[in-house]
Amino acid sequence: MLGTITTIAVIALGQALVRPSSKDSGWLLASNVPALHQMEKLPTDQQIVTAFVAGTATTGASFASKDRAISRLEWLRAELLSYQDLPVGWDGEGSIPAKPAHIAAASSLLEAIPAGIPLPKPMLSPDGELGLYWKSDRWFADAVIEDANHFSLFVRSLEEGNHEVFVDSINIGPDTSDAIKNAFAAV
Repeated sequence: MLGTITTIAVIALGQALVRPSSKDSGWLLASNVPALHQMEKLPTDQQIVTAFVAGTATTGASFASKDRAISRLEWLRAELLSYQDLPVGWDGEGSIPAKPAHIAAASSLLEAIPAGIPLPKPMLSPDGELGLYWKSDRWFADAVIEDANHFSLFVRSLEEGNHEVFVDSINIGPDTSDAIKNAFAAV
C-alpha cells in the first residue's frame, strides 16, 4: 500500500514539473514563418512606427514558428502588428486599420502592465480604434489608445456593487504601471 502511494506521488510530482503552465500553452503560430530565435533582434517601438510609416514593416506573424512556442506577450505583440496588414474595408464598408502609432503605443502599454494583473487581449474596432481588454469573474476592463502617447482605462467590478473606475488621457510612460495598478485596486 505504501509503495503504491509513493509511486503515485512520484508520478504526480513528475507531471507537475514537466507540464507547461496553462498560461503559456497554446500560443504556437504557423510554421511558414521564421523563428524568433533566428531573428537577431526584435524591433523597438520607434523602429516599428518608422517601418509602418515607410511601408516596409513585416507582418507580426513573422515572429514565430511551428518549432517554438512563443510567450503570451510575444503573441500579443505579433497580433497587434498583424493589424497593419488589414486593408481598408477589412470589416465592411468604411472600416479602417489601426494607425501605426497606435499599434506602437499599445505595444508600449503591454510592457507597462504591472505584476499581478494578467495580460489583456487586443481589440480593434471598424473605425480603427485600438485597445486592450481584460475579463475575469471579478472584473472587466478595457484600455483604449487615444493617440501615440495616451490611453484611457475603464475598470468595472463584477462583484457586489459593480464599482467602476474611468481614467482618461493617461500618459504612456514611467507612471503608466502605477496608473493601471491604482485603477484595478480601486474596484
